Amino acid sequence: MFLFNRYVCTVLLIVVLFSVMGVRSAMAHEGRNVGDYNFIVGFINEPAIEGMINGVSLRLTSLKEEESHDHNAHMKMSGSTSGEIDLVSHGGVFVSELGGDGVFEFTFDHDFEDLTVPFHAHPIETQGSIMISHDNLAADLIVIKIHSTGFEPSMVMIRPDTTIRFENHMGDPTVIM
Repeated sequence: MFLFNRYVCTVLLIVVLFSVMGVRSAMAHEGRNVGDYNFIVGFINEPAIEGMINGVSLRLTSLKEEESHDHNAHMKMSGSTSGEIDLVSHGGVFVSELGGDGVFEFTFDHDFEDLTVPFHAHPIETQGSIMISHDNLAADLIVIKIHSTGFEPSMVMIRPDTTIRFENHMGDPTVIM
């Protein structure tokens, strides 16, 4: 009887240990300064889960102080054809504030062909990506839903001249960029 109780206690202890260790999630972002730049490498969706489609997130920022300038000067907003795209200094192609149930649309024209455009929203910490190529399936409109846990879907593959609609399903205001 004593041996049986000892065995049961040992098994319960092991189950508790594994359940506590299994609950932890590993965030795998790491940043390094290299010369005048800061590199942050990690996964697009964290925590990374085996069997779930994911990708590498690479953020590159300059450590040099830049002169003050208009952040909208080089951005292309929905339907706009003015300006040049400066992905390095802005880290994105579009910026839009969305209300609790807001919608934002952006059309990717041929200037974006063969590019992968990352996007994210504040205050959530996940990222997504849009891959533009003539080899992808044709669609006029793709909807990306913004939830408090991330994007649905977080990665889309489109052809040029496809419109992406971001829909805020969080109930709180957010900024998509």
